[in-house]
Amino acid sequence: MQDADDKGVDDIPNTSASLPQPTAFSQPRPTAVRTRTQDVVSDAASFRELMVSEALVRSLFAAGFERPSPVQKAAIPLGRVGTDLIVQAKSGTGKTVVFAVICLERVKPELNSVQALILAPTREIAIQSEEVIRTLASELPHPALTSAVFVGGLPMVDDEKKLRRLCHVAVGTPGRVGALLQAERLVTKSLALLVLDEADSLLGDSFYEDVTWIYDQLPKRKQVLAFSATYTSELLADLEPLMRRPQRVMMCSETVSLLGVKQFYALVAADPAAASAVAAAPVVFRRKVQQLLRLLAGVSFHQAAVFCNHKPRAEWLAEQLNAAGYPAAYLSGDRAQSERMEAMAAVRGFKLRVRECAGAAAELTHKGASDLKFTAHIIRL
Repeated sequence: MQDADDKGVDDIPNTSASLPQPTAFSQPRPTAVRTRTQDVVSDAASFRELMVSEALVRSLFAAGFERPSPVQKAAIPLGRVGTDLIVQAKSGTGKTVVFAVICLERVKPELNSVQALILAPTREIAIQSEEVIRTLASELPHPALTSAVFVGGLPMVDDEKKLRRLCHVAVGTPGRVGALLQAERLVTKSLALLVLDEADSLLGDSFYEDVTWIYDQLPKRKQVLAFSATYTSELLADLEPLMRRPQRVMMCSETVSLLGVKQFYALVAADPAAASAVAAAPVVFRRKVQQLLRLLAGVSFHQAAVFCNHKPRAEWLAEQLNAAGYPAAYLSGDRAQSERMEAMAAVRGFKLRVRECAGAAAELTHKGASDLKFTAHIIRL
């Protein structure tokens, strides 16, 4: 929701050039059943057509993945044979399954060592990716392939215990993975696969030094896979030296918006009595919240996600949503990791109807949230 007179109040990035033109709404409408669009389903009838092992095909089917998406159809066969990949695909089209399948196909469970490392920019994305790998691996025959997640905010001694046990696939954030490498707790001499999930964030200013340092600690001969919805020419220039003759699988060069997603906006009036935009911001935000509550009251939905840029406002908004009868919790980088994990578990267990993300974590979580499959509405304030 955008303030009509003060578009800088909430510092919302302008992405109109890459998104379909949204439609103004007056009265919310019930969510309609939509057919799957061509950007999320391919013409392949089964994962068998991608030469995936029969055991993994059955595991994918059990997890609800019956047919490959276009990015899965294009990237999995290349990744299975060891090709370095730069993959661009829309969020929500199955990038996580691409590298999960490649990991499960290439890792040798009989070896008691870490053979694949997956880096993610946020704790939530790392946890979600590891859950996908663990779910698919659980249906495979013995010997069992094991995975573990390594993120900040939790005791490092627990990570050391995980590594002393069997761990074939390590998934984590750059800070914690780097700390484990420095402490010589994470041994990577057998590592053959490195995945950069949300590569645009991992090779941005916040993580670039950490990620490149981690890369230098790994064996020189390894397969490298990079995944993102967006690539700049500068990012591609940074990526290619880390790879050997990478193949590009570019599925969304024109738009990163899913074809099946309808977009709407609401204009919220500014406060004419305010002396400045800063002074008007609290009043404008309250008006946005009133519009949000009217929207939620007028539509049918299982769950919704709300993103905003201000952490204190997100906490206040959670209180307003709970008071209005919508169980809600907010996530931000300054909350304890145990609290964030508890909130994510409540979302997955349908104990919460509204999830909020605030601050820098909001953008990253929106880009990589694979657990939004039951979310009917995504709202940015």
